[in-house]
Amino acid sequence: MALDVLHILDELESYVRTSDAPTAAKAITECRVSLEKLISKMDNLELGFDKIAERSRGFYINSHFMAGHGLP
Repeated sequence: MALDVLHILDELESYVRTSDAPTAAKAITECRVSLEKLISKMDNLELGFDKIAERSRGFYINSHFMAGHGLP
């Protein structure tokens, strides 16, 4: 979905280049910068969730072993 929005922003930027609309150009640039920041934050969240999942799995395996059950 974010790629669709970026594609739309590309098209809008192309249109703005052919017209005299500095306010629109500024708004498009601000929108792109904000969207890219959000995408970056979402990527970092995904990495954080992956790390939490790995730690949780490691904790589960270790506690399972300590309880004498062997491998899950």
